[in-house]
Amino acid sequence: MLAVAADTFAALSLPVDLRLTHAGVARAAVDAAGLTDVLPRRALLDDVAGNGLVAVQDAFAGEPAALAFVEAALGGSGELALVENLIALARTGLPGAVAPLEELREVAAALVATGRTVAIDFTLPFDFDYYSGVTWELRGEDGAWGRGGRYQPAGPNAPESACGFALDADRLSVRFGGAPARGASVAIVAEREAGLADALRLASSLHRHGISAALGDAHDAAIRLIVGPAGIAATASDSSLERATLDEVVQFVLQRK
Repeated sequence: MLAVAADTFAALSLPVDLRLTHAGVARAAVDAAGLTDVLPRRALLDDVAGNGLVAVQDAFAGEPAALAFVEAALGGSGELALVENLIALARTGLPGAVAPLEELREVAAALVATGRTVAIDFTLPFDFDYYSGVTWELRGEDGAWGRGGRYQPAGPNAPESACGFALDADRLSVRFGGAPARGASVAIVAEREAGLADALRLASSLHRHGISAALGDAHDAAIRLIVGPAGIAATASDSSLERATLDEVVQFVLQRK
């Protein structure tokens, strides 16, 4: 979903930074604050939702390890290396934040590997009752153009989790005209977890050529691309490629657009 959001703005020639955080980090901090009464805990959650992780600083005044984690999270550079430092601090200062940080690192690293601009920002305000995983803001020079993340759907028979984002449609409609046309639909499948960055890089390259491409094994896709350690396998109704390079796959798809 982050890649879709980034490519949306790339297609509109509107540069944005992907500012990432994780709801689980703030939730771990609130849990570690040890507030057992409902009303004080609710007040702290609301403060975090409005002001980000800075809201928990006072709660750790007497806990040096936890306070060091929060101060590092708020005062960090925003680069991917910040997450590595925070994981090390969290092991002693805030153990509940380790798993969320590892997930945040995985997502951010895949985006950075595909050339996208990513910033880790624990000052972002979000509803941490609603969101359950990585959350983000799409920020340009004119402010935020949209927000989103992984959340917990409500209601009977709802899935365990879902992911989405919302854009400021009013501002976008004022600034831009019609959307660019797209060509044949393409499904991209990463053969292994480590191939996520390669799959995202392939999707971005196809998008720049005006071709609709999405991660996932869509049954109705006109072309199926499998990204593996030996290269890319491409399959269409009339022919196929094995161990192909990125450039070869782009040409293969363009010929069937």
